[in-house]
Amino acid sequence: TEATVEAVVLSSKSFEEIVDFSNEAYLFIQSAEAEGKGDTKLIYALKRLIGDPKTRKKGLLTKVVKPNQTKSRDLQIDYASVDEKGNLIKDDKGQYIYTKDNKKALENALEALTAEPIEFEPYIATDIAEDLSDFHKELFKGFVIR
Repeated sequence: TEATVEAVVLSSKSFEEIVDFSNEAYLFIQSAEAEGKGDTKLIYALKRLIGDPKTRKKGLLTKVVKPNQTKSRDLQIDYASVDEKGNLIKDDKGQYIYTKDNKKALENALEALTAEPIEFEPYIATDIAEDLSDFHKELFKGFVIR
């Protein structure tokens, strides 16, 4: 007998889209749980991706965005001002100091980074409530909705 293999279809979203999804999914989960509707396949799928707000268990998207967060930190260091010995210069709050030109370049680099597509495997919910708002349907598409 032949085994049937289903191809994994990856989603591609920008870091900014992933952050927007994660923030809204977090609020959606909290609201659903407060209303006693936290035990649905959609909530399970959301928690699989963003993690569980109650248990602090990390979701599948955590490892996907980690390289992006590392690149962001590296860019901040790359554009930061240094003293004559090459040491990073920080203000009294521990924040890096930038020249005007480097600050502009950093902002442009970070903007480009957040727009770069990030591929990940969605976790599609097999049952979606009929009363899910159009806003949430659109926002969750490609993450937990086909």
